[in-house]
Amino acid sequence: MNAERRLPWVKWFPTDWLGDSRVQRAPLAVRGAWFEILNHMFHEGEASITATAQEFATGIVHATKRETVKMLSAISLRGIADVEWKGSKVTVVSRRLMRDLKRKEGDKIRQRRHRAGGEE
Repeated sequence: MNAERRLPWVKWFPTDWLGDSRVQRAPLAVRGAWFEILNHMFHEGEASITATAQEFATGIVHATKRETVKMLSAISLRGIADVEWKGSKVTVVSRRLMRDLKRKEGDKIRQRRHRAGGEE
């Protein structure tokens, strides 16, 4: 993980989790899988994870490959996250984390421009 992008804490709002009807209507196994995937994204400082279904199964959601494929399909079908399959690889993207990371990068750029303008 890039140390520059490492966050010292997780910005977690229970109201976001509880207020997302797509997540709340999902079965417990799907919500649990999504929570585990989000935790891995936070840990890596990324808004997406790309891995094989087997890697998701053994390293992230701790379920069988078959169960994992079903959970990833449910996450996609319910609109909880963007899930894209390419051959044996699957990419899961958290739209919220993607927005937050883009906003953070934009803030950094604006701060650098402001500081550079203020020094001249």
